[in-house]
Amino acid sequence: MTLREDPEVFLLAASRLGVPTDRCIVLEDAKAAIEGARRAGMRSIGISHNGKDLQADLVVEHLDLLEPDAFDRLLNQSESCGAADPVCPALHLRRIQCPEKHG
Repeated sequence: MTLREDPEVFLLAASRLGVPTDRCIVLEDAKAAIEGARRAGMRSIGISHNGKDLQADLVVEHLDLLEPDAFDRLLNQSESCGAADPVCPALHLRRIQCPEKHG
């Protein structure tokens, strides 16, 4: 396990903020950090500018493509969908791609 996959940094951040891990969402562009968030019991939004595959709960090319309720939907995700699920069918979330390429 690499340092980025280690959930300790995410657990420490949640602890210092006084927020339960199941109420945290990590935004990351690195596979290892998304794995660390998953191991910490947190949801994740992957930012994939170049189309690389990320095993986050939701993947977008740019943050401005997130739907306004994306965070609420992730936090209210049913217990039947675990953080390891790449896409939760209860959320109807999908990979969101930018309609135009940004240089």
